[in-house]
Amino acid sequence: MFLFFSKNTTKKIDIQLPLSKSLLIRYLICNYLYHDTILQIDSNETNDVKIVHRSLLTLKRIKGNTNQSEQSNISTIIDIEDCGAAYRFMLAILSITKGKWLLTGSEKLLKRPIDPLINSLKNMGAHIQKNPNGIAIEGVEMSAKQVRIDCTQSSQFASALLLIAPKIGNPTIDIYPTNPPSYHYITMTQEVINNCLENKVSFFEGDWSAAAFWYGFQLLNSIPNICLHPLIKESLQHDIEVCHIFSQLGINTHFDDSRKAVLLTNHTSAETLSNNHFEFDLRNNPDLFPILSTVALIYPFEITLHGLQNLNFKESERLNIVMDIFSQFTEIQLINNIPNHISLIIHQRTKELPKHIKLNTFHDHRFVMAWSLFASRCIVELIGSESVQKSYPQFFEDIKSI
Repeated sequence: MFLFFSKNTTKKIDIQLPLSKSLLIRYLICNYLYHDTILQIDSNETNDVKIVHRSLLTLKRIKGNTNQSEQSNISTIIDIEDCGAAYRFMLAILSITKGKWLLTGSEKLLKRPIDPLINSLKNMGAHIQKNPNGIAIEGVEMSAKQVRIDCTQSSQFASALLLIAPKIGNPTIDIYPTNPPSYHYITMTQEVINNCLENKVSFFEGDWSAAAFWYGFQLLNSIPNICLHPLIKESLQHDIEVCHIFSQLGINTHFDDSRKAVLLTNHTSAETLSNNHFEFDLRNNPDLFPILSTVALIYPFEITLHGLQNLNFKESERLNIVMDIFSQFTEIQLINNIPNHISLIIHQRTKELPKHIKLNTFHDHRFVMAWSLFASRCIVELIGSESVQKSYPQFFEDIKSI
């Protein structure tokens, strides 16, 4: 995929963002668990949402097929491909769903952290066996009063337990550490569960993580105005923090409640940005790291990003990859002298970017979006760009329409 953005773009840009996959996946699961209903999804939804939707359809089909569900020697395969959320959430769901199951996925996904969740489920009586080709599960009835979960590597471990908690006696979930990275995704999960149990009608928001690309695009290209929707000010997504972060970098966010949209405008000159050092804590917003680090390198300005200790547990080893690639263009400084806390300083670039850059995205959707921003300054060739389907299927159609 080759990209280059025209510097003469002056027209108004109106973008329909994908729905938040984090919210939609949680609503799909809660409606299945507590209303025995599978919500309909659009054909253009993100791959992760489709994977969860397909998995739940399989569970509902098996549940309705008495003969198949009673054949205890048959394991139903649930292939969740490369969806990390489905890996953790479906493990918990299958543990309490009658039948024999094999939860599997891509080779890379099966290497991602999951042992703390397996251990907590086993402590409650789950029948789980981790194998090289996936996780073998025999669903059983479970009940617990208290369960402890180590979320050092992922907040999704706690979210997985929360999603099934009303089914297993609403145990007290003791989360360790008390405030783990991405803690706000845990509170998001509880909000969705509450809304679903109370039959509240919820507005399905656009994805603030995807919106971050357009904030970066606005900053690098000074477009008169970019309108993004559907977005709301009272969001359940903590990545709405992108509004506050980019306000310090020179981008204003104007909320239009009547349209459920935001309008982006510039308010800071290039000279002001280039002469400043910026510092942000991404402990609860790790998905903003690719965009922020890339914007700082391209613009250029100096930036320090904190709370990066879990980045190498994502779809790719994001921290290591950024350090390796960006060190070709500027000085990078890793700070890890505090236990369980990693920071990265990207010093202001002083040499010119090449006219043509070829970048391997490592099949990581966040890198596809972030590294597309290089097209604001040069021709960029992206390897593995198809992975953007994971969270933003219309991404290339949107940027080609500019």
